[in-house]
Order: sequence, then C-alpha cells, then structure tokens
Amino acid sequence: MKKVILALAALTTFGLAFTSCGGDDEPSQKTEKFLSAPSTSDLSFRADADNDGMPDGYVDEQSGTNTGIVSVETSEEGKVSIGLIPTSPLERNVTSLKGVNKKNISPLLDFLFFDATLNGNTYQLGSYGTLTVIREGKEYTLILKLFGYEFTFKVTPKEKMPASDRTTSLCRDWKVKSCQVQTEVGGATVARNFTGCNLNEIEEWIIKQGVDIKDKDRLPAKSNIVLFSFTRSGSYMIKYENEKVDAAQWRWANESQGSLKYTWRGEGMGNAYEAGACTAKFYDGNCQLSIEATIHGSDNKDYPSKVVATLVD
Repeated sequence: MKKVILALAALTTFGLAFTSCGGDDEPSQKTEKFLSAPSTSDLSFRADADNDGMPDGYVDEQSGTNTGIVSVETSEEGKVSIGLIPTSPLERNVTSLKGVNKKNISPLLDFLFFDATLNGNTYQLGSYGTLTVIREGKEYTLILKLFGYEFTFKVTPKEKMPASDRTTSLCRDWKVKSCQVQTEVGGATVARNFTGCNLNEIEEWIIKQGVDIKDKDRLPAKSNIVLFSFTRSGSYMIKYENEKVDAAQWRWANESQGSLKYTWRGEGMGNAYEAGACTAKFYDGNCQLSIEATIHGSDNKDYPSKVVATLVD
C-alpha cells in the first residue's frame, strides 16, 4: 500500500501514516454519560514469543503436538478471533474457505474472526465448529473444534483492563453513524459531513478539494467500514462491507480525558506501528471519536485534517 492510502485510512480508522496533533474540541459544558456494561465478558489467551520472535503455539493436551494456535479471544459481544501461525496445518486448511473473515496482519500471524453465538460456556462458530471455555481456578481449558480439527489446551488469560466507566463504555461493538471530515488545502479549511464511513466516498471528496492522490494510490473498492469492536484485553477490530477485517491493539494514554493510543497493522505492513492519540467521548448513548492528523500527499505536501466519527451501540 502507498503511504497516502494508509493516511486516508488513518483519518477514519485509526491509521498509520500521519503525525498526530492531539486536541479535542468538545464544548466544555457538555457532560459525558457512560454506557452500561455489555451482557458478556471478554477473555484473551495469548502465547508468549521466544527470542526468535516466533509466537509459541499452544500444545494439544491429547496429542502433545503444537496446534499452530497462538491466541484465542472473545469480545464483549460474542466475536471470537483465533490467531494462527501461517504455516500450521489448520491455517493452510482454511485459506480457501469462504464465509470466514481472514486477515493476515503480520508475517507471523493470521487471524480468523467469527460472529459467534454463546450457549452456556460454548461459542458456536457459525457452521465451522465450536469453542468451549472451561474455567479451572486461575487456568482455563479450551476445547476448539474447527474445520474437522479438535484441540484441547490449558491456558491462563491475559490480564484485562479494570472495568472503569470509560473502559466499559468503549469495549463493545460499534456501528458508524456518521463522520465529519475536515482538511486544510491551500490555507483554506473545508469540511463535510458523511453518513456512515465509506472511505471511497471520503477519498473522492478529499481529491476534489485539491489533495494530491494519484490513481495508482487509490483505495480498493468497497472500503466501507461497518463495525468497530474494542475489548478490555486491549485489542480492536475494524470490519468492512466486503467482510475484510483489520485488527491491532489499543491502550489508554489518559483515561480521565478519554485519550487513547493504538497500534495499526495495515495490509502488507508487517509488524504493528504505534500511532498517535485520539479521544473517545460518550454522549447520548453514542461514542464520539476525534482525531487530528496530517495527510502526507503524493505531491509531498502536508494537509492538516480532522475527523470526528459518531458511533452507535
């Protein structure tokens, strides 16, 4: 991907190629109202990495062999992600399957995403299998039946963020209601409100304002964001209209002010990058994400910009 494409994605989806300017223009008299907790809790189980940087896969208790699975995470509202070593048999077996969100976010890991249904302690992963989570004191036993494979392994969950009002409010699924995009071109500031978050539509508008984006650097079709999902384990997911998924990590920079930092693994970019800060505020049952950034255009000019996205639960 070209840096200008990532910069555009940065403005609307916590992207990479920008310089953060900070700031939050919310009226001081406006009072935040936090949301109640989602009905389900989230868990994250991640394997450690050796000195060579390659994640350790969980070992199947029954066979004693490496499963190729390096992480299992359930979101606040039933999303399940499974991180795989790309060379593992399980990963090779699912590469050609349709109907599964599969995203390669680094040379070392592939991720599968499922809209799961929770029944007791078992997640139904569509028609592809099940994940059963059994708690045994501080440890958990995971039984994963997926694509004809079955693995059983013991794991300890990664520590979650405290369930503060702001963290609890953020950690759930969010649909994009609207976003306001503002950019400075030739010393003049232009702005427009958009319904939803269709990156192609936003890109067309930015180009018409005079920001230099070459044809070869244009975004692929159907770059329309339909869902954000945050977890207390410190990960987030972005889902697009065409079922593609981006995922990485986030953390609070200043929780009392709603300021957060995040990493970004753009397609083909390898390891995660830590991006600048943005703010998350909660009004009228919605989440408002604000970020100021500078787009670096193909003409080597900088275009100071800002996006305020309104998300609905």
